[in-house]
Amino acid sequence: MAEGSSLERLRLRKQTLLLESTVNRLEIRRELEVLRTGFAWLEDPVGAAREKSPVLLMLAPVAGVLASRLLRGSRPGTSKLAVVLDCIRLGWPLWKQFSAGFSLSPDRDEKD
Repeated sequence: MAEGSSLERLRLRKQTLLLESTVNRLEIRRELEVLRTGFAWLEDPVGAAREKSPVLLMLAPVAGVLASRLLRGSRPGTSKLAVVLDCIRLGWPLWKQFSAGFSLSPDRDEKD
């Protein structure tokens, strides 16, 4: 009798593990689909760059300022936080200027 209940527990445990495996497989499939849609622009990087060119034009100077500040030797009394705050101070007006008329939504109408 004890052997029968032990076999039944093992059978139930196997069934539970198979169901968990199926759930995990479906979850991985869903996460991969989310990743694929998020990185779909990699299939056509030139087209994506053209589509996002206003944002890239705004980010390029900010990245240059940030890189020059970080690569420059640190002066006494300055901290990384001060450099970051300075970059934000310089980049925020640019961001407001360029993002005012630009939408990142993919369903917007483009007029060439």
